Amino acid sequence: MAVGGGTGLTGRNEFLRVLSVLEAAVHYRVVDAREIPTVAAWPVAEGVDDDDLVGLAGLDLGPFDPRDARQALSEFVESVGSRLPRPEALDVAAATLARAVLSTTTQPERALRRFYELAVEADYPDDDAVMQLYGLDDEWHGGWGRLREQIAIEVDALLTLLATRGPVAEVVTEAAVRSL
Repeated sequence: MAVGGGTGLTGRNEFLRVLSVLEAAVHYRVVDAREIPTVAAWPVAEGVDDDDLVGLAGLDLGPFDPRDARQALSEFVESVGSRLPRPEALDVAAATLARAVLSTTTQPERALRRFYELAVEADYPDDDAVMQLYGLDDEWHGGWGRLREQIAIEVDALLTLLATRGPVAEVVTEAAVRSL
């Protein structure tokens, strides 16, 4: 695999880090699998010369099943040895989702629903911030407890905390925004 001199990738490690973040975000359904070709096209455009990556980037040129894209990305990340351990992958997925929500005008109830789904997908993780957002979703939608304005303040604080976790991959955050 050759890495070109484009401005977005500084080397093979950066390229692999971005794909690891993408795989974690897709695994936890923070990024829709239909975004895989778009994100994979970015390193190809930057000069990465890898047949498997070019294949990922071109998945949507014909009949396209997002489940196949998830599998192909997972196999690619595994083959290059850059899969994140699941606890770290959850941190990365939660941080990516938090960054996506904070960079948009997403309403608190939509953000809460997405973190509720993340907690369920992660099998109710031992992650205080994710589980707090999971509980706040119940409080918001159940109409019990505090005023929604009070809940929204806590949601914003938790999202800000989560956004500081894990490596940042702007191209993956942008895909998460499109997946909200």
